[in-house]
Amino acid sequence: MTNTFNYSALPDDSIRLLKISSNAAGDIFCEVSNFIFAQAPRFYALSYTWGTDEATESILCNGLAMQIKANLHDAIRTLFSPPISLDLPIWIDAVCINQHDDEEKAVQVSRMGDIYRKAHQVVAWLGPSGQDSDLAMDWFERLTVALPLIQFPPPRHQFGGYGLPEADDTIWPAIGNLFRRPWFGRLWTFQEAVLAADLLMICGHKTISSEILIAAAKELRRLSIDRWCVRLQAIGNHEDGFRAMEIVDGAKRDLKTDGQLSFPNLLAVACSKLCLDPRDRAYGMLGMTGKGFQDRIQVSYSNDPSQDSIQTSIDCAKACIGEGLPAILRLVAGRQRVPGLPSWCPNLNSYQYANQLQANWYRAGLLIEETEAEVFRGKTTAANNHLVISGFQADTVSETVAAEYPSLRGELKSNLVGDFLTWEAQCLALAQKITSETVPMGHIFTLTGDTRQKPLHTKDEDFHQAYVDLLANMNSVAQGRGGAFPPKERRELFHHMANEISGICRGRRYFGTEKGCLGVGPLELKKGDTVCVLYGTKPPYVLREVEEKTGEWSLIGDAFVHGLMELGETLKSARGPDEVFTIV
Repeated sequence: MTNTFNYSALPDDSIRLLKISSNAAGDIFCEVSNFIFAQAPRFYALSYTWGTDEATESILCNGLAMQIKANLHDAIRTLFSPPISLDLPIWIDAVCINQHDDEEKAVQVSRMGDIYRKAHQVVAWLGPSGQDSDLAMDWFERLTVALPLIQFPPPRHQFGGYGLPEADDTIWPAIGNLFRRPWFGRLWTFQEAVLAADLLMICGHKTISSEILIAAAKELRRLSIDRWCVRLQAIGNHEDGFRAMEIVDGAKRDLKTDGQLSFPNLLAVACSKLCLDPRDRAYGMLGMTGKGFQDRIQVSYSNDPSQDSIQTSIDCAKACIGEGLPAILRLVAGRQRVPGLPSWCPNLNSYQYANQLQANWYRAGLLIEETEAEVFRGKTTAANNHLVISGFQADTVSETVAAEYPSLRGELKSNLVGDFLTWEAQCLALAQKITSETVPMGHIFTLTGDTRQKPLHTKDEDFHQAYVDLLANMNSVAQGRGGAFPPKERRELFHHMANEISGICRGRRYFGTEKGCLGVGPLELKKGDTVCVLYGTKPPYVLREVEEKTGEWSLIGDAFVHGLMELGETLKSARGPDEVFTIV
């Protein structure tokens, strides 16, 4: 009987690497060696999903038995056998980190960002072939040539006329199934993909560069063909590999330009990913941000994760405030509230249903020449985790639309479109009541959160026409006649408006104010809530005074309020006196 492999102590400045071979019978042999990290030889790093199954497969490490999970066993057997046959040592977290030593695990997890940066190549294992994955892998490069030639989303019955396979071809569900594989939705694989200098995608025995996969994903999303690939189903973010690869691409570009990524933005991504330990939503992002955050947030696995997760959320929020990044406050709206978590701290264990309001031109608490880092002076208190920040009360919520924005992420069925039209009619009725205009431009700007993001040189009347075109299209679908698209010269703005409304209004509530403004804010807002401008922040925020505690406030979330989005243009009549808010 083969003895079980036992780990020896690993010095803090070192890593383990594996030299792997296999025989014709499929047995896997590993040589485990320690290396000082700075002196390690060239190596691969594996990016894969652990899964939730038990470790039932056996490999030999230095001649001793080790149990690993099935997906990792499949990966090793495939990667180190023909036709792929990797020829360098490899770093694999499940084997190279002693998972039963919390102290070693904390040290090595803190180093994972550097490991994936240093790797000669990161190998992304998507899993064994299946569901026509070989067909999908073979088609991606051809799609990156054909799709950029198409300007607007093509009708499905005309796919063939655009040089694409017909809509009923098996290639489309094959692509959809591949992009729904678990690798795309896991938290740790995001960091691994972003930090990789060279990322190779492998599914079964098929390989493709990440650049080609990213290009195909972006084009399929741009043309809305991704929705057809999943047969118009509404899928969760952790199932949406198309979007996941587009986010990876943007993060890689920002990292190359800035050298680090915004920690609040990383936390927003982390909340849409799956992980086994909730604390990893913070720990798994530290390798892509600055040293200030790595110093402020201590990686530790020694306590119960269910007890630690709330404290981790608080630590992350306080670190952002300490580093002068009030964007963390934009992550509050649309999340489940939990006892023990201050209202200004986002719950990192809850998916954010509301989209963030993060347009670069929003400057509710900033003058044109100012930056957040220069102006933001928010402080947190150590004793009770309060946020103390200056600003002014701008307005009061006077009325809200009861209906919520209906999700149109799946197939545009007539009943869903009918719900959208009902919601929009209620929003318009409130806008008409407040402004006394038939179709106020402020209403259109509020639905899109968009007074500066219109395509360049677009006149207000063109924007109004796009709104009319969108409603005409929706009414046509609701009445069972199919889509009624505008002429080609108006179609770009039409698609722009549809995308912006979805981006701004999902998970938010339409409201009016006592001073005649229109806005969209958190679903939890209600009549009597206060719209405030907090100095150094980009959007306005909705606050609610804590009952029987004069001077203390709860943060409800960020908002778009037409007329309050640029401090330099906010009317003096809309500005209350400066004051200090204590947010609990």
